[in-house]
Amino acid sequence: MRKRLISILLVFSAVFMLLPINLMAESYPAEFYPDTSSYGYVSNENIHTRFGYGGQCTAFVWGRVYEKLGISLWGYGDAKNWYTDDYPKGSEPAKNSIAVWTSSTTGHVAFVEDVVGDKVIINEANFDAYANTKFGGGYDGAPKTLTKEQMKYRSGNTLLGYVYLDGQKSSPTNSNSSKNNLKIYVNNNLVEGDVAPFIDSAGRTMVPLRFVSEAFGGEVIWLPEYRSVAIYTINDYYVFFQVGSNEYYVDEEPYFMDTKAVIVSERAFVPLRFLAEAMQMTVNWNEATRTISIY
Repeated sequence: MRKRLISILLVFSAVFMLLPINLMAESYPAEFYPDTSSYGYVSNENIHTRFGYGGQCTAFVWGRVYEKLGISLWGYGDAKNWYTDDYPKGSEPAKNSIAVWTSSTTGHVAFVEDVVGDKVIINEANFDAYANTKFGGGYDGAPKTLTKEQMKYRSGNTLLGYVYLDGQKSSPTNSNSSKNNLKIYVNNNLVEGDVAPFIDSAGRTMVPLRFVSEAFGGEVIWLPEYRSVAIYTINDYYVFFQVGSNEYYVDEEPYFMDTKAVIVSERAFVPLRFLAEAMQMTVNWNEATRTISIY
């Protein structure tokens, strides 16, 4: 089994060697480098891109939130209006939060990749590299590290605070709403886990990796160098999903889907229907009971 996995990974890795060089930069982890050509940045679902502001900070942060967390935000207009009551907020930076500044004009927003001690690692657009283009051309090119104090005042912008997305109100794993009260049966057996599945913005049910191994058997392997999941099925083949990509593989054969694997609260979620169908299983959805049956 392992020899076969290695041979498949050679093909799989060759595909991802085609990613832009800046994704492999050594100054920060690869996952800190956005793919500004991906769906969240360039599609019309990004309201800022739709109305011609694709190179500005708001369009970039909208895209980064979608790319990394799978969350489709509302449009809040000027950056300073992003300090909204729609999500928890506060004065302390947090991983996967949005930093919001106000100014005498439009303000500014940035995406917080991580916080290490007093250091805040952010990604932003239209701060050092102005480009009011439709396709993310305003990205500043690389992550930045600032101290908490440096975050407070930046070139005429005063920090309002941080909007918390990951693990807070927007996180599907902590939601108590009926929207996420899903029941999933595999071969007539109810499958439950420590983290609830959720329905993403594409209408697809997303399940955590532990659910996959408990529901379907086989082995689940996390590939951190590719931010990917390899699932060795009981049918003796592999299914691959890469976080942030709508392309997946069954052994060496590529397929496409209308959603993507995501990281939420530091856990990987994969789309249930595409996984089940890749394993040649049938998926039925009952809207009235919010039940998914797989057999």
